[in-house]
This record gives sequence, C-alpha cells and structure tokens, in this order.
Amino acid sequence: MGVKKHYPGIYEETYKIYEWRKDPSVCCIRYEDLVNNLTADTEILKIINFLWEDLRNLNISKSEFLKIMKNNIDTKNSWTYRQGKFGGWREEFTSRNKANFKKVAGDLIIKLGYEKDNNW
Repeated sequence: MGVKKHYPGIYEETYKIYEWRKDPSVCCIRYEDLVNNLTADTEILKIINFLWEDLRNLNISKSEFLKIMKNNIDTKNSWTYRQGKFGGWREEFTSRNKANFKKVAGDLIIKLGYEKDNNW
C-alpha cells in the first residue's frame, strides 16, 4: 500500500491565498478590476507603485510605464486567457456544484468580493 496523498479542499487551498494577500510584500489585484475599463489604470498603477523602487532606474515616468503595460496586453496570444468575462464560473457550476461549494467555502466567495451573500 502506497503513501496516501493529501489533496486540500477548495476552502483550505483558497483561504491560504486569501490570507496571503494581506501580506505587505504582496501586491494584490483582482482580475475583474484589471480588465474593467473603469478600474484598469488604477490596478496597473498599483503594480507599478508596488515595483517602483526596482523600476525607477528605467528612466521612464509612471504614466509612460502605464501606457507600455496596457499596450502589452495581448489576450489573443495568451494561453492563460480563457474568455475574459466576469462571472463565467456561474455558467460552469451545476446546482450540485453550487450547493457543495456553498457548504465548504461559501463565506470565502463573499470575502473575496465575488458574491454579496449565499443566494447565488
């Protein structure tokens, strides 16, 4: 009989990330805020400000850096970019998936700001 592997559940795995984002050495942004036309510049500037000590020797302004970063977004050629729409997970979850997820991690999806309550 082999060694039994432990696979963490969604709550255990995601909660580590949730707590990790509070660390001052982490720059935490949400995908939804990064691709939203109203908040994208603010989110990209968060990244620039977070890395600024290492970037300032490039001798370009933050606004120039912002333009460069925005111009480098190429979703058509990115293997990590799936659909680029908000809440697509809702279409993937069956009613059974939803019930099980709410049971083990319902409060986490609320804390992360994806839902207001468990009525989804």
